[in-house]
Amino acid sequence: MSEVGFPAAGIGFLADLAANNNRAWFKANAARYREQFQQPAEALLQGLQNELETHCGLAVSAKIFRLARDLRFAADKTPYHTYLRMGFYPWLQGRAPQQEQSPLGWYLSLEPHQLMLGCGRFVMPKTELEDYRHRLQGAEGDALARLTARAVAQGCRQWEPELKQLPPGFPKDYPHPHLARCKSISLWRDLAVPPWLHQPGAAARLAQELAQFQPLWNWLQGAKA
Repeated sequence: MSEVGFPAAGIGFLADLAANNNRAWFKANAARYREQFQQPAEALLQGLQNELETHCGLAVSAKIFRLARDLRFAADKTPYHTYLRMGFYPWLQGRAPQQEQSPLGWYLSLEPHQLMLGCGRFVMPKTELEDYRHRLQGAEGDALARLTARAVAQGCRQWEPELKQLPPGFPKDYPHPHLARCKSISLWRDLAVPPWLHQPGAAARLAQELAQFQPLWNWLQGAKA
C-alpha cells in the first residue's frame, strides 16, 4: 500500500471530519476511518520511515500523532484533530530518541487543503538550550543565521521566537536576536496538497522534499551531546 501514496479519499475523510467534528459521526464512520485514513496513513508512515533511514544512514523512529484531542485544558471541546501528523526521529549516536522530550526530527502535517513539511527541535531541555545559546555566540550562530535566511528566501517559514527579550548573556547589539530569543528551532514548507501524494512513489518524493532541510538538520545534529 505504501507504493500507492495517501489516497484522496483519506483527505476527503479529514474534510468531512472537519464539518462533523463529533463522536457520533466518527463512530458511524469507523469503517471509513480505518480503510480510507488509518491504514493508508500507517503504510505511508512505514514507507517514509524506510526512505528517511536510507537518506540519513541511521535508524529512524516514527509515529503518527493521535487524532483524538486532549480536552482537559482546552477551551475548544471538539474531540478530534482534522489533520494527519507524523514525526520521524533519527537515532543519533546509536541512541533511541526520547519522544516525550520532542527530539530532533522531521515532521509531516496533512490537512484537507495543505501539506506542511518541516524539520526541527522543539522544547529543548535546559542543558541543550544552554548549549544552543553558547553556539549562537560564535561562528556557528552566523552559520545558522545564514542557512535560515537562505531557506526563508527559498520559500520556507521560520519558527517564531518564544521570548520577547534577549536572554541573559547576549549583548543588546547581538546581530541575530531572532535566534537568541528562541527556545525551539524549526523550518517549514507549506504546500497545496500535491497530486503526487496520491501516486506511486509518494514516500520517496516526500523524503526528497524533507531532504531540503538538510542544512538545518546538520546544524541541529551538531547540538546533540
